[in-house]
Amino acid sequence: MQPRYMARTMTTYPISEPEMDQISSLSGQVTTRLSVATLLLGLATSIWTNAVFANEMTAAGQLATYYVAPVFIVFAIGYAVSAYWAHRKRTSAWEKIKGDASPMTAIAEAGTLMLSGARPAKRR
Repeated sequence: MQPRYMARTMTTYPISEPEMDQISSLSGQVTTRLSVATLLLGLATSIWTNAVFANEMTAAGQLATYYVAPVFIVFAIGYAVSAYWAHRKRTSAWEKIKGDASPMTAIAEAGTLMLSGARPAKRR
């Protein structure tokens, strides 16, 4: 669309409701998966940071340092990879929509939005 009284030209794409639902869902999945990945990465890092500054490790501390933190890292990598996959799928959906759309130039008519010859009423 090319508005009549502005210098900005916008491109609009016809998107069906299922396509919009898919794109919105994938955007939410990217955000959620990256949030979980950073949470797990932060937990693993904090476990290892505690282990560095501890004088003596308890049995639970040793278990967390040697087994739990690496598992958190593996899960964090898994969530990051799945977020990347969702991002690529969302990008390919957009590219398909852009490829299927045919561009049109449209100028918005301003005449119907304006009052012709009428003056606003005075306020009392």
